[in-house]
Amino acid sequence: VDFLFASDIEGFSQEFRLTSNNDSAFNWIAGVVFATDEVTEDPPRIGYLDDFIGLRARLVYDQSRDSSALYGQGEWQLNDKWTLTAGARYIDESLDFSKEVSFLLPPDFAFDTRLVLATVPDEALDVDGKLDSEEVTWRLALDYAPTEDMLLYASVGTGFKGGGFNGGLATNPRLSIPFDPEEVLATEIGLKSTLADGRLIFNAAAFNYDYDGLQAATPRVDEVLGTPLNFLTNLATADVSGVELEAQWLPTDALTINAGIGFLDTKNNDPGANFDGVFGNSPRELPNAPDTNFNLSAKYDHSLSGGATLRFFTDYVWQAKHYKEIVNNIPVDSQALWNARVTWVAPGDQWSVAIWAKNLTDEVYRIDTLTDPIGSGWGVYVNGLPRTLGVSGNYRWGN
Repeated sequence: VDFLFASDIEGFSQEFRLTSNNDSAFNWIAGVVFATDEVTEDPPRIGYLDDFIGLRARLVYDQSRDSSALYGQGEWQLNDKWTLTAGARYIDESLDFSKEVSFLLPPDFAFDTRLVLATVPDEALDVDGKLDSEEVTWRLALDYAPTEDMLLYASVGTGFKGGGFNGGLATNPRLSIPFDPEEVLATEIGLKSTLADGRLIFNAAAFNYDYDGLQAATPRVDEVLGTPLNFLTNLATADVSGVELEAQWLPTDALTINAGIGFLDTKNNDPGANFDGVFGNSPRELPNAPDTNFNLSAKYDHSLSGGATLRFFTDYVWQAKHYKEIVNNIPVDSQALWNARVTWVAPGDQWSVAIWAKNLTDEVYRIDTLTDPIGSGWGVYVNGLPRTLGVSGNYRWGN
């Protein structure tokens, strides 16, 4: 099976912004943003299924999106320790979409001899290919700096992600029903600090994201066939909460050590077919969300005669077992990657040469999985790159 993809994409954006310029306790920023983009599958996307089912799949679509936003934010320095920030954004977005999925028939597979499977617009589904959205988002934040080396903060705000249409190869017309915008309420509290005369930086944060209509590819029951189809649609609600800790330590002027650890608790609260159907006993974790992740890196600079520097760098990243798909069917075991780099930096920092190695231990690790939404038992692992070695150079012009 071979697929040919060729998308023509054009985009334009323009922002106008005003900012305050004074020494008062109140500073502000305001602006407006305009953006447009057009996407065309040109030439048509072709799936060469000749040896598989004796047909070729064909997809053409056009999409144009216009969006604009008006925003403003103010920052009040209440006193030498407290700062209050408030902001809001009005978003208006319109989308036009048209699409046709068909099979090209043998023997010549001509575009004018085709079996049409799905189209947008589609009168039978009351889908006209248009989607208009508008939303007001906002944010409030309060900072407290008890000393020059410490900041405590808390924030709450909302976010918005526009809806759209499935631009994939939809063999069922219902798969072209648009998905709605996604909204989130985000809260965070945290600490930023500098200790040990500047040699130690320690930051911590706890956060929660409450999603309404999280956009995801998830199975839903087809009303005609009675079996699940993999829709690009909205989950009812979803929650993400977690804690992140990070530190940077400079034991000497030449050595820098960074470390971080994160803890996540995610919940998919959607009651749809992806949990009540063939995967009724599936967990409800969100994809790409291991409950624990850890990273550690070290950099050491060794000065050479003549002003050059030999820089040694290594990093290690580990993440716990997790899932890659919204339906938690195939778990990905815990995995770790270890990388290293040695760089010779010329005097004046203008150019450098490095030798590097990624995935030093030649770990077999998963970057994605794919499973059948109707539960027939097949699955696919997509592996990441094996041990990779290389040489790179860098040169900077000017200052």
